[in-house]
Amino acid sequence: MKKILILIEVIFVSVSLLVAFNILSGYDWNVSDLLSILVSVFAAFITCVIAVAYLMMQRHRIKYGYISYGFDAIDIAARLKREIKGNYEISDFSDLVPGDNVQQCINKKIKKSSICFVIIGKRISSFQREEIRQIVKCSKRIVPILIDENVRCPQQIRGYVPLFLNDEDFDEKLKNLLE
Repeated sequence: MKKILILIEVIFVSVSLLVAFNILSGYDWNVSDLLSILVSVFAAFITCVIAVAYLMMQRHRIKYGYISYGFDAIDIAARLKREIKGNYEISDFSDLVPGDNVQQCINKKIKKSSICFVIIGKRISSFQREEIRQIVKCSKRIVPILIDENVRCPQQIRGYVPLFLNDEDFDEKLKNLLE
């Protein structure tokens, strides 16, 4: 953002210097010269406004995340949702409504997400294994969260560095991850 503002300033200073130099050098101005300079300045201004607006939209756009968890980790998922809420709009299977095609809705939510948290409890259901398979298939950023040191990541996500829920600096690591 700062670079764009500097670029805008450089463009306007350059045009101003060009006009000042031509005025001081006794250049004989005609209407078409003035119009071409005005059009150039206006075009540069509009381009800069569009660039700044685009950067501001990118900065404030909503980021989506998905949480995969088993029934033994419902409380952990609720806690994670609360902690992540300001940074991401989080979804999981709990917000499905009657009549939804479960697999299609889950796949759509995963595809929309930029980051997927996978809470690994003592048991992983076939449903959660399918979620993990879909997350890996979509090449999403994966953050495994292990509920304790005795739990192992499923084979598909063993290559990802996990967070340990009972780690004393879990909250700080999560905060750094979200920034």
